Amino acid sequence: MAATTTSPSNIRWSFGRLAPLVSTPSFFACQFWRVLRLERTSSSSSRLPSPSTRFLVARSYIADGQSNLRQSRIDQFHQDVRKYFITVLEYIFKKLPVNADLLRHAEVVDVTKRVSAKFSDLTFFLDAYPSLLPAGCTVDSIAEDFATYQCLELESCIKPRLDQTWLAIAQLTDETGAFFLKDLASVMCGILVIPHSNAHCERIFSTVRKNRTDQRASLADDTLDALLVSKAKPGHPCDAARQHSKADLKQLKQAYYLANKATSATAATSS
Repeated sequence: MAATTTSPSNIRWSFGRLAPLVSTPSFFACQFWRVLRLERTSSSSSRLPSPSTRFLVARSYIADGQSNLRQSRIDQFHQDVRKYFITVLEYIFKKLPVNADLLRHAEVVDVTKRVSAKFSDLTFFLDAYPSLLPAGCTVDSIAEDFATYQCLELESCIKPRLDQTWLAIAQLTDETGAFFLKDLASVMCGILVIPHSNAHCERIFSTVRKNRTDQRASLADDTLDALLVSKAKPGHPCDAARQHSKADLKQLKQAYYLANKATSATAATSS
């Protein structure tokens, strides 16, 4: 931008008109910060701060009335930011399965909504995934547990996460010391682990490709399975043993080099 156009009186940013052209709301604060930096030419900083800092500065900049932007431009900016987020939400509701039957019935696991929950929501999952039903348990017994569950005061069991909440409910005992909601809790925990996308499957495929490479194409399935399980365990005892010194790594690299060299020499001799 030329020097004659950087004065406050010549800066005429129409922020609202930029909204349909961008894909992230941080763009607005970024542009606003550029205006602020242009108008405060005494600032020697040439690096833009973090997006959260830019948002705070932009908001306070407008609120303090220090900007030279006309109020109509600021109002238009706010309206189009709101329009941007409305458009994003409309896109989400249009493209994502937010109204899918599975998600609608999955609200049955919410303990805070247990009074209004319907057993038909639970049978939706039992019919679709029969393996959710614990061994030796029937749908009728689950229905009895569900009716009991709806009548209980469970505020003391509510935790930050639903899986933790149902784990606490599974530990409830009756007068005889039996866990009377264990089967129902097992079904609810099974519903919670139903994947909401194929991201986890794709992640596994990617991990498999990294382990069964072209150089290890003959790797047996049992060996591959053991490798994947070992790498998936956090805090495995082998983690400490995987920390090698530079000297050990150097020796290992040299051993690989000598082994490959010997193999190549043997192959050349035999041919």
